Amino acid sequence: MIGFNRRHIIIALMVGLLVIGGSFWLGSMVPFNKQWPLYEDLRGVASVIVVIAGAWTVLISPEAVKAVFYPKDQRVGRDFSDRQIDIIKRLTIVFAVAAGAIAIVQIIGILSALTSQFAVPQKFVPVLRGLSFTVLSVTTLVVVAALILSVLVLENFYTMLNERRRQDEQDSDLPDEQVYNPNPGDGAKASYPSIE
Repeated sequence: MIGFNRRHIIIALMVGLLVIGGSFWLGSMVPFNKQWPLYEDLRGVASVIVVIAGAWTVLISPEAVKAVFYPKDQRVGRDFSDRQIDIIKRLTIVFAVAAGAIAIVQIIGILSALTSQFAVPQKFVPVLRGLSFTVLSVTTLVVVAALILSVLVLENFYTMLNERRRQDEQDSDLPDEQVYNPNPGDGAKASYPSIE
């Protein structure tokens, strides 16, 4: 299992180095005024992801948002499950990545405005273009990965809702004395045979 994980890490590092090297080489030929619209598009996509991740975090369960800050022994009887908390944590990662992308775009904009006030030697221009394009490429890939993660998280949430719906349908077919709900607030019923 260790070799399996190590192989994936090595492949990821190789792909990352190829992306960084290729971006730097190709980006050194792309003027910054052609790169900046891509930065603005990236900021727009990241802003939408921030809004969607934040809205889903609150809609899934307001109590689960609070539960992230509770110790496990204080969660008993509250209206959330560990699976909900896991979904919230993953959405928080998506939120943080998108917010980080917005911050990077803002910082690049500030640096661009500052460097435009000085006469940059011609030999440094391709290097600056390459660095800028590398930051753009890597940030874009990370935002795309966050977007894919958000879709997977919502798919997980949809699966959880379907499981609860099926459990509720099964419980509704049982007589009242055979349905026992140990935590009324957790949204799921556990059924036990009646003891007479």
